[in-house]
Amino acid sequence: MIKTALILVFSLIGISLSAQTYERLIDTSKMWVTWIGSTGNQEIGRTEAYRFGDSVYYEGNYYYKLLMSDDENYENWTQEYHGALYREADRKVYCVKQGIEYIMYDFSVVEGDTIFIMDDTEAYYIESIDTVFFAGKQRAMFNLSTEYGWYVGNYMEGIGSEYGLLDPLNIGLIGAYYRFVCFYESDELLYHNPDYETCFLNIMSITENTQEALNVYPNPTCSQLYVESKLIHSKSVFEIIDITGKLIEKGCINDYSFIDVSILNKGIYFLKVMTDNKIISINKFIKE
Repeated sequence: MIKTALILVFSLIGISLSAQTYERLIDTSKMWVTWIGSTGNQEIGRTEAYRFGDSVYYEGNYYYKLLMSDDENYENWTQEYHGALYREADRKVYCVKQGIEYIMYDFSVVEGDTIFIMDDTEAYYIESIDTVFFAGKQRAMFNLSTEYGWYVGNYMEGIGSEYGLLDPLNIGLIGAYYRFVCFYESDELLYHNPDYETCFLNIMSITENTQEALNVYPNPTCSQLYVESKLIHSKSVFEIIDITGKLIEKGCINDYSFIDVSILNKGIYFLKVMTDNKIISINKFIKE
């Protein structure tokens, strides 16, 4: 009798969990805060917050723009630097990047399935699916491994990855690592990673000078980076530094210059400009 009762209880739990309403990940009331750090130097890194903005019609579907803010009060928002668009359908989250659509998250999979995420060529195996309580709700958590059995991470329904919204399985930019720090919904803080004292962090051994900022564009860029500033003269110099703090390139610069960055690997870099041995600005840029 007891055994029968236990079977009935667990069956009811299973029915209850399976009957839960699916929570969409793309929701304009949500905000994710991510720490982007350097794998080579723990003193270099920054906080970026993300939220979905307006929708646009593209190739027969409605997609959402993703907005990014890197200020402490989340007041200044720009379209996220990858220039991608996002949509959600049939429990899948899609990302269009450079005209190609990828699956970013798949919440329709079952244990034992294999999936491809973003533009990664490796197939990932759904090792298990658990139910966890996170940010005030019971959620499905998908644990993934490689075909060789190596655990690579997890993602949660309605939330995203333990590495942050934009990096499902820590397959982002080379030289950087991502960590999910805080999650808000309707301006209410629902999750704060205990490994971080505050939601906003900006630990830079290279400090960005915003008082005398340069006009640096386009950002991101594939080939050339244009630099404009009245503070630059014939004896000004620039340095390009990667996210690990390594000096990549150095040269002269004038008040209107372009820098060829076509040979750089894809990733995050810092452009430092000095005049009369004084740093006048350090700007982050993305090489695609």
